[in-house]
Amino acid sequence: MNRDHPLATGRPAARPARAFIAQLVTFVINPAIRNGRDEAAPLRDAAWNFIASVCLVALLTGGLGALLNASDISGFSGAIRPGFLTLLLAAYALIFAMLFWLLTTAVISVRKRGLHLLSFMQVLQSWAALNLFVVLLCWAALDRLLVASDDKPLSLVYLALGGVAGLALLILAARLLLLPVIHYLSRYLNLPAAAVMTLAIACVSVYLSAQLIRPFSAVAFDAQATCQALNLSRNAPGTPGQMPEKMFTDSCLAQFR
Repeated sequence: MNRDHPLATGRPAARPARAFIAQLVTFVINPAIRNGRDEAAPLRDAAWNFIASVCLVALLTGGLGALLNASDISGFSGAIRPGFLTLLLAAYALIFAMLFWLLTTAVISVRKRGLHLLSFMQVLQSWAALNLFVVLLCWAALDRLLVASDDKPLSLVYLALGGVAGLALLILAARLLLLPVIHYLSRYLNLPAAAVMTLAIACVSVYLSAQLIRPFSAVAFDAQATCQALNLSRNAPGTPGQMPEKMFTDSCLAQFR
């Protein structure tokens, strides 16, 4: 295998956290997929950065979740298992990366045959950079949705903060993944066609990845805490169609089996 191939570098030597962060900062500043023999260099550690990011975020969010549960904070459901949520989202990202790569390769192969693994590595590197923010946003959103009810809807502050955070993540994702891939595809297609194909590939990959990961989504939830939170928010006294608490809880828990 050519030493410039993105998978030919092997596992990098152990590096301090500072070097890991520096790599991601450099990538965020300049995420372009480059031309020439060194084009794999910025992405050569993408797979290991992905793994390191997932492990670090799982540890951080798992520890934070344990602290929040122990603190018994009012309004915090404790239904989300953040460590498992991190792993679930990482699996989603990996499936997305594979689909994105396969579809991108299919498009490029019309003009030039090959594996074209750089698109796959670009997704992994992008996820390594965005992982913590995606997990925290999903965690907060799911927790708020579980405790919200008709009587206690989400406040405008939460909605505004969530909207701003979500928009910021979309902009970052476009900068780190979509725009570089558009320019990468424009080596083989004209720019408008490259943009359309990249967006289409991204949409298809997002949809298919969600369908494939959905059967495993329950692992991110603590069944008992989730059902308790739903009982308080969806089955409160006076709620139309209210069920006895035990019946509601048993019915809810059955969905996790």
